[in-house]
Amino acid sequence: MQKHDIIFIANEPWENSVWRRRHHIAWNLAKKNRVLFIEPPYSVMSPISDYVSWKQLLNLGRLKYQGRFLYSYSPFRLIPRNIRLVRRLNYEKINKRIVFNDIKEKVKTLKFNDCILWVNYSDIQYDYYHLFKYKLVVTDWYDHFIAPLSKDAGDWATSETYLNSIRERCDRILNNADIVFAVSKELYSELSKIKKHTYFIPHGVDYGLYENEKMLPSNLKSFLENLMHPVIGFVGTIQAKIDFDLLLYLKRKHPEWVMLLVGREHINNEIDRNKFNELKSLKNVYHIKHVNRVLIPAILRYVDVCVIPFKKNEFNFYSAPLKLWEYLSAGKPIVAVDQGNTLECSEFVKSVLDKDDFEDAIIKAIAERLDTKKMIERKSVARENSWDRRVNKMLELIEKELNDCLRL
Repeated sequence: MQKHDIIFIANEPWENSVWRRRHHIAWNLAKKNRVLFIEPPYSVMSPISDYVSWKQLLNLGRLKYQGRFLYSYSPFRLIPRNIRLVRRLNYEKINKRIVFNDIKEKVKTLKFNDCILWVNYSDIQYDYYHLFKYKLVVTDWYDHFIAPLSKDAGDWATSETYLNSIRERCDRILNNADIVFAVSKELYSELSKIKKHTYFIPHGVDYGLYENEKMLPSNLKSFLENLMHPVIGFVGTIQAKIDFDLLLYLKRKHPEWVMLLVGREHINNEIDRNKFNELKSLKNVYHIKHVNRVLIPAILRYVDVCVIPFKKNEFNFYSAPLKLWEYLSAGKPIVAVDQGNTLECSEFVKSVLDKDDFEDAIIKAIAERLDTKKMIERKSVARENSWDRRVNKMLELIEKELNDCLRL
């Protein structure tokens, strides 16, 4: 298979404690291809509005080797984008000029030629289509971006101006793409009507982490060892797409259950934030905010049942939970809210429609948590769905597209 230079336009920094689909894809692309992972441009004011850590800001303007054949670059935005005067006086032209010149210099430094441009949706990234000589444009569609996470997300998330800006951004990315990868069958169904070369590529898993678990810090290990059982666990960002009413209902019905929530909080509305705070105030509810992704397999050892308690809405209908594969890799029974969509490996998930059924499903899952045969089956199916296999499939489709272009 041909080796490529890939300019990967990302929507998050590389050095995240939690890796998402784009991180896994870029890392596996970099096994045999050179990858320049371009982070969104940030300013020194970004932590105030963009949930960016001060640690990440230390990388501003730096080209960093991250391993394999992957480099990350964090463009520096001189003037913060969230200041009204910046928008009014159109200072973004200055920002763009600085960022574009810096990126062209980094591409030249790395001697990237005849690139593949890999574009991920981001509402804070610039359009880089005119900057490079590229042979193919790829986009990976992992969410239904115009659907709000929650009906309580606020006026800003449902305003026509905001939605129109997202639609315009989505249309621009899709119109420029030669190949589109879709994370769910529902997204594939919609996107294939727009783009001929659209392919369904579900999430994968870094199964090697589960075969070679990292040791937990002594204080975290001691805390987990002293938890009462059963432990109901959720791993992922604590955000508005979670059904906090469901979790509150479960805890009030079963105060003896331990609820372990692992992931940073990123809730964009007051209603859901208040419900989450109420949940945390209940007995036997624990929230581990910041944990390195490599420790997740070891943490899941202490969980009896894993849950995907998402609200039943349009956003979640089109999505595909990455945590499904992490739970399967740990061999854990899974209970999820039935979104009415096609869930991968549904035979290993108890999907239910309402809170009473969710409760019953957890009770049944607790009873089977020590079933060794089922645990082995879950791990086996996860092993066959690694990120390495997913990205190899992507590269095969890219090769086919390039070869087809050469024959024209």
